[in-house]
Amino acid sequence: MIATIALKEQNMFSKDYELTLSFFDVGGGDAILIRFLGNDSKWHNILIDGGYGRTYKDVFGLLLRSLPEKEIIDLWIITHIDIDHIGAVQGFIQDKKITDKRKTVKQFWFNHSPLTVKEGNGKVGVSQGVSLRAYLQSIDLLVKEAITTDLLTTDLWGLKITILSPTVDKLKIAQEKWQAKEHSGKLGRKQEQADHKKTIEELHRNEFTEDADPWNGSSIACLLEYKGHLALLLADSHPSVIIDSLKRLYISPESPLKVSVMQLAHHGSKANTCTDLLNLVKSANYVITGNGITNRHPDKETLVRVLRQKERHADQLEFIFPAKTDALANLFSVDEEAFAKHRFCCKYPEPGNNHISLKFLPIEESTL
Repeated sequence: MIATIALKEQNMFSKDYELTLSFFDVGGGDAILIRFLGNDSKWHNILIDGGYGRTYKDVFGLLLRSLPEKEIIDLWIITHIDIDHIGAVQGFIQDKKITDKRKTVKQFWFNHSPLTVKEGNGKVGVSQGVSLRAYLQSIDLLVKEAITTDLLTTDLWGLKITILSPTVDKLKIAQEKWQAKEHSGKLGRKQEQADHKKTIEELHRNEFTEDADPWNGSSIACLLEYKGHLALLLADSHPSVIIDSLKRLYISPESPLKVSVMQLAHHGSKANTCTDLLNLVKSANYVITGNGITNRHPDKETLVRVLRQKERHADQLEFIFPAKTDALANLFSVDEEAFAKHRFCCKYPEPGNNHISLKFLPIEESTL
């Protein structure tokens, strides 16, 4: 059950910190708000995805209708067309309570297929993608240039965005699949297929096999940089692509990227985070958007890889979840003294909240 509470009570648009990253509980999908004080002395808001269509009313719908006076969504990034990412955007298009949508959201980043598309089976959001493509075209906000690793770093009022995925080739593969009926591989996993009851020691021996899903490979993943704080937001991206992008930035195991927070790709799937990637990135804080129920994400094996890194960035690591479910709370119940032995903790939203926020640079201690 997704928690709902008035956004004003949650203080979503607080002006106490210069940078806030909020991750919402949308039933196992992705929905992120990035809020920051720009170098123009104005507050700016960026959305990433939005979760399933059924969650729009209680999450991003409330947020969009609660924007402070004179504020807008400066950029909405739709990473790819899986329905747990794009679904809620359809809710925005249909939201009759937001009468001036063109004024509410200034810009969209959305990689669309230019091809004529047949109806799909609903397991992947092709129909939602077609609808969003038509809508953005109708209001002249359809991107003219694809959002890929070929783009230079974008500077938005002092917040820099570097695209780490997709490559042009990965995007082309997914775009061509829009034209065909959707494949049937998005059915999810049953409870008995989860690895949540296996121990850390059992899972540590498993070999890595990379995700081959073309839709995930088309994900927009990015590196954010703001006043010395870095965040990796990886959507459902393929780790080999992220590794190549980081190496092009001269990141290596000998000189790893130190980030304030890393979102583990594909809700913590074991096929989207590998040891080679973790060797390039050092963080004490890892966000996992899986709720332990939907598709049984996160895989415990992924968290074990993080815990068993050869060189950790911090003595104490933190797994940060936007949802609090029994499945998540019991992930390490079969392990004896797991938290003390492996030096980590799990963080969940406060009771009644439908999100968890990471805040940086308190205003009273910052130079404005």
